[in-house]
Amino acid sequence: QTFETELRKKRSKSTSDNVMELLRFMCDDAVFAGLLQSSPVRPKERRGRKEAADVREGIAVDLATVEAIRARLPAAEAMLVLVAAFTGMRWGEAIGLRRSLLTLSAATDGAVASGRYVIDDNIGAVHEDERGHRFFGPPKLGKGRVVELPPFLAEKLLAYLEAFPSQRDLLFVNRNNEPLRRSGFST
Repeated sequence: QTFETELRKKRSKSTSDNVMELLRFMCDDAVFAGLLQSSPVRPKERRGRKEAADVREGIAVDLATVEAIRARLPAAEAMLVLVAAFTGMRWGEAIGLRRSLLTLSAATDGAVASGRYVIDDNIGAVHEDERGHRFFGPPKLGKGRVVELPPFLAEKLLAYLEAFPSQRDLLFVNRNNEPLRRSGFST
């Protein structure tokens, strides 16, 4: 408790919370390994007891529901919703989507459309600082990855790129050709 009190005096809330969470995890692992009888980081009344897991019931969304949402949006935002809903990409990764890192193949005789997107290690996500300035940087956890696109999404992206040919690399920008903001797709 003294450690936590001193930590919170010297560090920000976010940093203190992260340090205490890491310490809780380490102590929980030590209890599990038999090195401690109970975790000293837990409140006294909970020490040694397993916490009940917070479980939220998931909501499945089908393509028809997403299409109904998309129908009310401008083309770029509608495509962004589709990408976000069916790729598992984080917001900063989705709005940082670049033509140069996108590989799409149209459906041919006997083959379905296919696609993949490479999230770059260094500039794979759009970030926003405390002053609201947007910049490109590494994705969360600092590692890029390859996102395989479902065939229907590859087809829709191909159609989107054909309908909106552009010389710019970013797919989703505001009227100033800057990455979108998280708050309401605004400038």
